[in-house]
Amino acid sequence: TPPVLVQVCVSTVQGEFCLLEIPNSHGLSDDMRRLLHDQRITKIFCDGTSGADRRSLGIEAHHNHADLEDITAYLMGATGVQRGLARI
Repeated sequence: TPPVLVQVCVSTVQGEFCLLEIPNSHGLSDDMRRLLHDQRITKIFCDGTSGADRRSLGIEAHHNHADLEDITAYLMGATGVQRGLARI
């Protein structure tokens, strides 16, 4: 299942822009899919070891991404359960 909400933000010479989408039965728009696969944009997830959100969006290991759960575990130590975005 896809995530509940997908957000991509980019900085350009014209300013900063954010695109938010709620996936529907057809998935995400062509524009959002293009942004998610753009190697110049770092994708940030709060997905942990399951990787379910990344997999559902077609983000592979070689794509430019980071995971807040992994970063937090590295900085603060591992826990038995995921912290979740609200705790991070």
